[in-house]
Amino acid sequence: MTRISPGAENSSERTKKEGRKILQKFHEQPTGGHLGMNRTFERIKLYTSWQGMKEEIEEYIKHCDICQKNKITQRITKLSLQITDTPEVVLQNCSMDIVGPLTQTFEGNIYLLTFQDELSKYTMAVPIPRQDASTIPRVFVEQIILKFGIPDITY
Repeated sequence: MTRISPGAENSSERTKKEGRKILQKFHEQPTGGHLGMNRTFERIKLYTSWQGMKEEIEEYIKHCDICQKNKITQRITKLSLQITDTPEVVLQNCSMDIVGPLTQTFEGNIYLLTFQDELSKYTMAVPIPRQDASTIPRVFVEQIILKFGIPDITY
């Protein structure tokens, strides 16, 4: 990057063309890196300044296609709170899901049947070979019901 001489560039008689050239040099060159409005302003301010510089930089970056495509919006969406029923006893509300397909194990399993109690947050993951109507109920009975009892509600 060429250094801008302070004496020549601090003139208030800068033309739009000169300002645009400085912005391109600090923002679009590989060493500029599309750093955004504040960082670009701070970098240019180290070497030069002119009246309305910040506004000109803002306008320039608003129209930069690369910056607009990569811009991370700071919009935070707040959802309204929902009243939920907290279970009062273990195994009152439980969740079950299937994860996979995963890498096949030596036993031939490629899925996980997951189970979680919503009160205690106790979680189990049981490897299963298939996700079909005969495997899932059998594993659920053998691994959950016979060990812990029947859950009141299972999602």
